[in-house]
Amino acid sequence: MDDYTLLKKLYKHLNIKELLESEPELSRQDIDTFFQKVRDALGIQPERKKSKVKALSLYTDGASRGNPGPAAVGCVLKDNKGNTLLEKGRKIGNATNNVAEYQALLYGLDLAAQFAPESITIFSDSELLIKQITGAYKTKNEKLSVLKEKVLTKLHQFKAYSFFSISREQNTAADALANRALDKQ
Repeated sequence: MDDYTLLKKLYKHLNIKELLESEPELSRQDIDTFFQKVRDALGIQPERKKSKVKALSLYTDGASRGNPGPAAVGCVLKDNKGNTLLEKGRKIGNATNNVAEYQALLYGLDLAAQFAPESITIFSDSELLIKQITGAYKTKNEKLSVLKEKVLTKLHQFKAYSFFSISREQNTAADALANRALDKQ
């Protein structure tokens, strides 16, 4: 059995919900990041699904009620014709709004990778996120700096990518998904 298949089986049979409940300092992102590090260390390239989608648009939004406080993310993926392919939102625990924005982007990049597009265009209403990722602003906060490095690593799976800062009014679907996730008990 090859390393990738074994790693996939381990992940599949790992009771993530039970692990997160018994180890509250862990997050789903921590677990996903760990498995990504193992894949990287072993030189494993995950099997990519064949896709007819050459280009994707990703809309992301992070929300925090309190700063920090309960937080969630929302992501919308569209094909190059504007058709919505996927809409997802989820809670991420307690976080600042800026951390939530970064977590939304990381989550969205993972979702986009499932479609194996050649290029991705990323839209966010977080000017700070866009300017830090593109290098227009320095990333002084240590936690955001770590998240930025994770984003830059994940971007390597796409042949081309671009970022656009949009208004909140242009990002209502991702915003609604994040807020809906926060509202769930």
